Amino acid sequence: MDRMQRKLVGIIMLLLCACIVSAAQQTWFLQTQDGKWHSFSSRAAWERSAKENMPLEIAIANRSEAGISLEHDVQGESGDWKTVDLYEADMDGLVQTLRRTFVSVEQDIKIVSVYKKTQKGTLRRTSVVRTSLSGLNVKRNEEPDVPQLPIARNIFEFEFMRNGGYRSK
Repeated sequence: MDRMQRKLVGIIMLLLCACIVSAAQQTWFLQTQDGKWHSFSSRAAWERSAKENMPLEIAIANRSEAGISLEHDVQGESGDWKTVDLYEADMDGLVQTLRRTFVSVEQDIKIVSVYKKTQKGTLRRTSVVRTSLSGLNVKRNEEPDVPQLPIARNIFEFEFMRNGGYRSK
């Protein structure tokens, strides 16, 4: 699969995920090649823009009575790797849990890390599971090349959440 095909498959998968999330109050975000974030209140408009712009970074925020969930997806320019962060936060944006999934086709690996808020208010990794995408054994003695993406303690640390008009009034 070439780079363009991997990007298209990634975008299609993200668009399908967007269909699954309930419609309490949703906002879709994408970052264009010029580095600017754009927010959408319509999934259809977001999908059209995603197909036109082929963004490497997107997000979907969902506000409900229970709090705010945020899916933040970052893809490498090569199309080989992708990190999907699923944040669950309270209404003030304070992260309660994070499930980070890293996938690399070239490295044949999927790593799922779960973080939970401690009593002191910090996020602590509570589990890590490594699996092979091909069904082969994961090489435990080799450390995978994983991009060091920051972990937000508050989802309003993300530029798109601050500037997208999502913060409660």
